[in-house]
Amino acid sequence: MESNTDSAPEEENTSTPNLEPRLDSVCREPASTLHEAACLHQDGVGYPAVSPEREAAVAAPAPGLEEDQAPQARRGLPPPVPPKVPSLDELSNDDFVPSELPAVVLSSQQEPEGVMSLSAIRTLVVQRRIHTALKHLTDLSNFEDKAEARLLRLRCLVAMRRYAEAAEECKQMGSEAASFEVRFFLAQLPWLLHADAYQSMLQLKALAQSWSSKGGESWEDRLELLQVLSHLSLAVGHGRMAAAELQRAVSEATDSAGRQLWSLLGRHHLSGGNLTAADAAFEKAKTYTGQDATVLLNSGFRAMAMGEFQAARDAFETAAADDTEGARLQEILAAENNLAVCKFYTKDLRGACERLKALVTKDPVRFLKPCLLQNLTSLYEFSQDAAGLRKALRDLAGAAQLEDLEPRLFQAPT
Repeated sequence: MESNTDSAPEEENTSTPNLEPRLDSVCREPASTLHEAACLHQDGVGYPAVSPEREAAVAAPAPGLEEDQAPQARRGLPPPVPPKVPSLDELSNDDFVPSELPAVVLSSQQEPEGVMSLSAIRTLVVQRRIHTALKHLTDLSNFEDKAEARLLRLRCLVAMRRYAEAAEECKQMGSEAASFEVRFFLAQLPWLLHADAYQSMLQLKALAQSWSSKGGESWEDRLELLQVLSHLSLAVGHGRMAAAELQRAVSEATDSAGRQLWSLLGRHHLSGGNLTAADAAFEKAKTYTGQDATVLLNSGFRAMAMGEFQAARDAFETAAADDTEGARLQEILAAENNLAVCKFYTKDLRGACERLKALVTKDPVRFLKPCLLQNLTSLYEFSQDAAGLRKALRDLAGAAQLEDLEPRLFQAPT
């Protein structure tokens, strides 16, 4: 279906869509580290939004928060983006999602009767067929490895945002309850259930302080934990708490993790309005080996925070081109999503729509995530056929059998 978008908003529709300039993955939102569930931090992590005072850059409070919950504006750099109701798709570090759908995808009518193996269920989770996977995990007595089956069921419940049921599932666990992903989920539970960011921040801080590299957790786990801690600490006005944990982490960083951790520290300072500290951390990140996309994202985030959208656009476009095998999915999502926002603010609405549409159409399993979907539907509001374009996205998700996208994501932004 062809979009009727122009390079500038239609005259009869002059309202600005709910496009928050996100400085996270993946526009990453706080979530659990349930690795095989559908993508953090981004994303989550609250990176600097464009200042409301800047021309044509009005950022509304994130969906799911009342206006009085948004952080107060401060002098200097713009305030961080308020956290939205958490969504698991944006903080997943599962970079092993297949780049193409399998040649044959079983429909619910074609699924074999009987007990499905845990290996097959894991494949369903990777394919984001969460409801189908959960159906096969109803009776845990069918599986010899009940601990793994229970963890898979937990991942499905969290991916479906059934957090209360997921918490009950944790109570039934044995030794698997000591795993990092379970402890990480439980630390976030006050926020997930009650939007109590402060209590979750304290629990995440305790988890970060108990970190041991000998516990079997990866640096990716630690990075994800610190991303969520950064996000929530900024949201409740205690950014120094997360900064201290980030400083401790970078002091222990290996060469492979140094660039990512220093970049996260710089983005945290940038969100808090400390440009000098942010620049120092970004320079330190350049001294470590790693993906060039990380450094390019840092440059884009800094330019976007300063309202320099053309410079940010150039940086994000170069970072997005690094879709190599070693590129982190989270960073590709961050680059593409923020690139679309920058194109919008540089009066290239058509280009923003077409690029995001091509991305999600090429690989819906990998790229049709809530963060991209939300911005794309917001951009479509400037089209004369917005309803038809949203329906095309809904049909695409249905054809790919994605079962972790909420229906509200395909509705007109409010």
